[in-house]
Amino acid sequence: MIIARNKHGEMVVINVMGTITLGESSKKFSDYLEKILQERPKGVIINMDKIDYVDSTGIGELVGYLSRYRDEKIPLALVNPRERILKLLTITGLEKVFPIFEEMKDALKWCERGDSNPHSLSATRS
Repeated sequence: MIIARNKHGEMVVINVMGTITLGESSKKFSDYLEKILQERPKGVIINMDKIDYVDSTGIGELVGYLSRYRDEKIPLALVNPRERILKLLTITGLEKVFPIFEEMKDALKWCERGDSNPHSLSATRS
């Protein structure tokens, strides 16, 4: 797994490539999300278009950090998950919990507003 980040003003975009599974990759992902949380950005977007696979451990890390980011009033959004990951989020009901966007510009707009409703933009996947 490779993780890189870009800044868009006060927003952080995390680009992840590979898999997030039990073991080293989920630990690396968790450590990265923790580091970003400590920096207190205005918002965080996880670009998922190059994530091949996420297991239950990876999903657990996402859910745990979504909660922690919300506690700190830092919007956290997902962008462009592959179809298989979107299906997993849907099966588990997490598509109703996570703000999921098809376009980066929509996720950035949502984070800038600091909206707590994960589905307040019409561009959000349904």
